[in-house]
Amino acid sequence: MEIKDMNLEEVIARMNAIPEELKKEGADIDALETETNALIERKASLIAQKKADVKAVIEDQGETITENVERTQTMENVITRNSPEYINAYAEAIKTGDEKIVRSLLTENVNGKVAVPDVVATFVKEAWESNEIWRRVPKTYLRGNYKIQFEINAPIAVTHTEGGNAIDEENLQLGIVNLLPMYTKKYVKVSDEAMSLTGEAFLQYIYAEITDRIIAAIINDLMAAIVDSTGTTLGAPHSATIQGAIANTDIINAIGQLKGELRDVVVMTSRSAYAQYKALQFAAGYPIDIFDGLEVLFTDQLPTGVRAIVGSLRDGAHANLPNGQEVEFKIDDTSLALTSADMVGILGRMYVGIGVVRDGAFCVIKAQA
Repeated sequence: MEIKDMNLEEVIARMNAIPEELKKEGADIDALETETNALIERKASLIAQKKADVKAVIEDQGETITENVERTQTMENVITRNSPEYINAYAEAIKTGDEKIVRSLLTENVNGKVAVPDVVATFVKEAWESNEIWRRVPKTYLRGNYKIQFEINAPIAVTHTEGGNAIDEENLQLGIVNLLPMYTKKYVKVSDEAMSLTGEAFLQYIYAEITDRIIAAIINDLMAAIVDSTGTTLGAPHSATIQGAIANTDIINAIGQLKGELRDVVVMTSRSAYAQYKALQFAAGYPIDIFDGLEVLFTDQLPTGVRAIVGSLRDGAHANLPNGQEVEFKIDDTSLALTSADMVGILGRMYVGIGVVRDGAFCVIKAQA
């Protein structure tokens, strides 16, 4: 059948078949690209005709029809975005870097990024929720650098008796944290068999493989920022530090170093350090809770020489993601072909700025020097 005689369903079906033909040995890439462009033009023409028909109905039947049509078009996009055809096309777009087909499947023109299938958003959400530290860090999605003002010194209010002497002016000291976004990247090599997965199976594989690792790298940056904040940089949030041989009073002493009304204070430590602390608790010979009732979050991202960090992620840390929570992917299926048999490189990256945004929100427990 000639393209000019196809209806919308036939056009979409043919578009979905082209990526598979491109994989075949000896495929005529130029011809398939020409056909794809013709299909896109035919689809645009069919949609334009459909809109013209709808417009004619609107002009005859009034404003209520307009609202119904807009709602219908929105629902069409949602259904298309979650259809197997769209999910398959989205997966192929990640593999090839060519978004032409996936863009054409939507019933309206798409500017900027293509719409993400709901299943991808679910994979990202699961990765975020599974990391107990990342889940607790407050997040914003503002373009560019994000500046947060914090208090270095803020005296409390005083009581003023009527007729008494005027109160002293508040000596308020403020600082500014500039969260500079950078790309956090993870590069992994996967087999050709993994790349042969299609649709939802492929998306789930790469998001599970890479997103978790990217989040771990971001947490690594946060832990480093907390440790760096124990220095004496002027105008920056300061975190406390204690150092010495492991003791059953470490956590209590760390809590005592925190400042202000902090919410959801937790202990972040490795499983090996946790085991050492619990051994001290058992050896004490009397009932003690070495963690003082605080929730313990396990992490392998603590810097070398750090036994634990005590503090409030909710009040003391912040992340800004200018490009949103979506992970960006780049596929390298050429350079590795010369060095690694049947391997493909996948680079995942997320644009994020993260750091400490409050004075006295953390205390770093360091091992004996």
